[in-house]
Amino acid sequence: MKRKKSVVVVLLSLGALSCSNSTGPRADEVTLTVLSGNRQVGLQNDPLPQPVIVQARRRNGDPAPDVRVAVTVGAGSGRLLAADTLTDPLGQATLEWELGEAWENVLVLSLMDHSDASVGVRAWARYRHQPPEETADGWETAPPNDLGMAEEPLTRMMDSLRAGIYSEVHSVVIVKDHRLVLETYFPGHDFGYSSTDFLGTYREWGRNSRHNTHSATKSVISTLVGLAIDLGFVPNEDQRVFDYFPEYAEYAVGGKETITIRDMLTMTSGLEWPEWDIPVGGGLSPIEQFNSSGDPIGYVLSRSLIHPPGTVYNYNGGTVNVLCQLAARSAGPGVTVDAFAHEHLFGPLGVTNYNFPNHQSGLTVCHGDIYITPRDMAKYGQLYLNEGVWMGRRILSEEWIRKSVSPLVSVSHFNLYWAEDYGYLWWLNDYDVGGNTYSTYKALGWGGQEIWVVPEEEMVVVFTGANYTTNPPTDHIMMRYILPALGSGGEG
Repeated sequence: MKRKKSVVVVLLSLGALSCSNSTGPRADEVTLTVLSGNRQVGLQNDPLPQPVIVQARRRNGDPAPDVRVAVTVGAGSGRLLAADTLTDPLGQATLEWELGEAWENVLVLSLMDHSDASVGVRAWARYRHQPPEETADGWETAPPNDLGMAEEPLTRMMDSLRAGIYSEVHSVVIVKDHRLVLETYFPGHDFGYSSTDFLGTYREWGRNSRHNTHSATKSVISTLVGLAIDLGFVPNEDQRVFDYFPEYAEYAVGGKETITIRDMLTMTSGLEWPEWDIPVGGGLSPIEQFNSSGDPIGYVLSRSLIHPPGTVYNYNGGTVNVLCQLAARSAGPGVTVDAFAHEHLFGPLGVTNYNFPNHQSGLTVCHGDIYITPRDMAKYGQLYLNEGVWMGRRILSEEWIRKSVSPLVSVSHFNLYWAEDYGYLWWLNDYDVGGNTYSTYKALGWGGQEIWVVPEEEMVVVFTGANYTTNPPTDHIMMRYILPALGSGGEG
């Protein structure tokens, strides 16, 4: 399908960026001033309704006629449609400007014989929505207001993002009523583990860019466990974990032998694992030690039991690695996590542009770091919203989804801004916005990698970003712009 051209309303502010004497001949004679009024309104890829008018004057205040105006158009700032660049008897030149794609459109106007006599014109673009492009990936698209979402809150969100008010947000994808209504990407830093702020190479992000999802991966592992149960490879989540790892029987003592799959899914295994107490970066966190271990599964299962299994929530990425290996092992000897996920999850979803990270031991790393595109992340959220069905094909059981996103463990005592409860590796939270309460469940990853599902509104929202040393602005964006667009009822 041909890509639709996006249209943006533009707020124009005209004013002198600089105004100085030329250093060439008659350098002390001429200055250049913008006469056009402030705050014109226009459209991206459309002419401004009023022309840009500048005036050349001599130092004594008299107009400077018959002086040629030179125009430099900034990157992404459109083009001139028509220009009378020779000043008239009043010293004025008139230009018609078709604005471009950039948030900030810029013209620099100068005098041909007075290169230092210059002024700047800047335009700030207001976003106006068009449906995302339809590709061959299974997504249908629609404009937000066709599906009951108000455009004005989303326009303000886009204005803020494009203006850089929210830093290191790399993508926002919104699905409403099974159709993509918004898809946008911004440049920013890739993940850089070795840097102090965890920011790597600065790059352009786009539709086909795979992004590190960090701990949002954990929710995917919950799905793999559910698939192993749905397919009959594992009877149910009440099975004892050590039954699937007989080579580690020496660690199945002191109560650890009773740890179940359910305990690991709800992060209540009882194993000592201070992931929230020791920050990543110094080599002492359990995740870093897991990464450097020669026997990563043994490293997890050998940890001391400090609480009875199933009683105390403790965030534990190590046990998620145990779960993914358990799911793969249950399918048969030699089945890898990659192969299991491809055959039973990503293949049926039509997802091919992804990769799992590998541990130095050769095992798949499952506590985080699947690289995948935001549109495909949205597919995963939509699978849950559709109660396990994608494009008419059942992939996951409705029963597993219902249990996975139920409030099984309270995490309210941690005073987390993003969740009150926990399911099977999913976060749950309610948001009160504009007199309405929105119940959500989420897959969350470090830095702002998030898949939100709002079941009652038939909505999925995906974010990616690189807010590794600060809280990501995703909750703020949801509460200030996206959820209000639902409550506004499609006006706009």
